[in-house]
Amino acid sequence: AATGGYRIPFLGAAVLAAAGVPLVLGVPEAPTEARLRRSSLLAPGLLGFVLLYMLYVGLESSAGAWVATNLMSGGAGEAAAANWTAAFWAAMTVGRLLAIPLALRIAPQWLVVGALGLATAGLALAHSPTLAPAAFTLTGLAFGPVFPTGLAWLTRAVPSAGKSTALVVAGAEVGGVAIPALTGRLIDISSESVVPTALLVVALACLGTALVLYPPHLVPRGVSAAGGVHGVVPPSAAIDPSANQAGLPLGPGLGPGLRWPTP
Repeated sequence: AATGGYRIPFLGAAVLAAAGVPLVLGVPEAPTEARLRRSSLLAPGLLGFVLLYMLYVGLESSAGAWVATNLMSGGAGEAAAANWTAAFWAAMTVGRLLAIPLALRIAPQWLVVGALGLATAGLALAHSPTLAPAAFTLTGLAFGPVFPTGLAWLTRAVPSAGKSTALVVAGAEVGGVAIPALTGRLIDISSESVVPTALLVVALACLGTALVLYPPHLVPRGVSAAGGVHGVVPPSAAIDPSANQAGLPLGPGLGPGLRWPTP
């Protein structure tokens, strides 16, 4: 970082990623059999997810890039710092795998908020040189479920998932380049010990964004916070009329075995 050799590649990649964002706006949406009604709060919800992923991917990339630097500033040798960095990435892989069974039992928004909360706690503990190795490993484990589970949350909260996912991923690429570069600049200005504080600030911003996105008023009308559709006859009722205990009338098709009630 002292030579500044990383700046030109990082800045160049950031410019290219930012230039590609307008392109995804022109990507046509895949035709669907029916679309959920859009609410006036759809755009703010989408922008919130773009910000969430920009911060999260930037946080993940910064942690992976600067963990070893911070550990060596705390007295760890090069080999030990490299091993703990490997442990950080290994823990993230384990977290990704654990997200699969957890997603079957926990709503995606709760899983994302809980994982970010655990990561924030880990980064707070990383301020202690003694606890830093284990704290960064815990942070990596907490990072695991965020990216895939956040996409599942996005597809439930924003009906136009095709274009929305492309825009969110584009924002994530920008954050993944810009935030590590900014962290490196902070290290140049101050010292390697600033890494946990810089990461903690980004983690708090990321957690705050997720908490703002969670309230039900940002979920489009007709969709519950857990992803269900209000007032829609369940598939079993569409197949077996006797299962329609609520007596909801069947309307235009929404998909196999799932229909909107008529007004």
